[in-house]
Amino acid sequence: MTKPRFTAAEHAALGESLARVHDVILTEKVKIEQSFPTTRPGHSQKASQALKKALAAVDEARYAMENELIVDYPSASTWVYFPQRGN
Repeated sequence: MTKPRFTAAEHAALGESLARVHDVILTEKVKIEQSFPTTRPGHSQKASQALKKALAAVDEARYAMENELIVDYPSASTWVYFPQRGN
């Protein structure tokens, strides 16, 4: 039995969710780096490194799902998983 693929709307919803997760992790990482010394080993440095790895994992998932989107919807926007944010 074949698993059902995502609809375009499901891709859009997941893309927005993953983008929000990325933004939250990045914001918290920056807060830690601005509040604690990162030049000496310690818990804050470990936290910052862990959040850096989490960002990489979220982005890896976003790229993988973007590839799935393009397979199913070749004319789809590449901004679904990497939406433009207002400055």
